[in-house]
Amino acid sequence: MSLRSQARDFKLNKKPLYILEAELFDIQQQTKLNKDARNRKSRLEQVILAKKYAAMKVQEKINKALEDKKKYVDLPE
Repeated sequence: MSLRSQARDFKLNKKPLYILEAELFDIQQQTKLNKDARNRKSRLEQVILAKKYAAMKVQEKINKALEDKKKYVDLPE
């Protein structure tokens, strides 16, 4: 991966998910895409997918931690 590509990905990762999805939606509404738009669309799809996967994993860890806490709270004294 080139340095420019990493810089683009880093810049996109800093943006909130809803902004990225809105931009992707706008690109998808266009009837004909030039090369730049096609590249931007594929990059946005990759970043959105990665962000959703990371959010899912974080939520799983939170749920697991809450379940572990419940085990200790529900114990009779």
